[in-house]
Amino acid sequence: KAARLEHLRKRLAERVLNAPGVRHYGSMNPSVCRAVLTVGVHSLSSADLAVWLFNKHRIHVTTVTRTGFDAIRISPNVFTTFAEVDRLGVLLDGAARNGIV
Repeated sequence: KAARLEHLRKRLAERVLNAPGVRHYGSMNPSVCRAVLTVGVHSLSSADLAVWLFNKHRIHVTTVTRTGFDAIRISPNVFTTFAEVDRLGVLLDGAARNGIV
């Protein structure tokens, strides 16, 4: 179970963390965090991104907003498919590069 969650997070991170303006909050070290990926997009608020993901694409994420910290928390489930992770990666990469509509 843990290995699958790590793989899903790594697969998503490889796509998303290379997009311009994306900031990773956390560690990719599995001994620190196995499943959760927390990212912010410089040009977008986490609230706007979360609403867009849910309303347009039916993808639920959690927002994390504190002083100097505006991000979405992505936590895949063991039943999340590679296709679903890849789809989210494409959406987040596109949002970082082109914004959301």
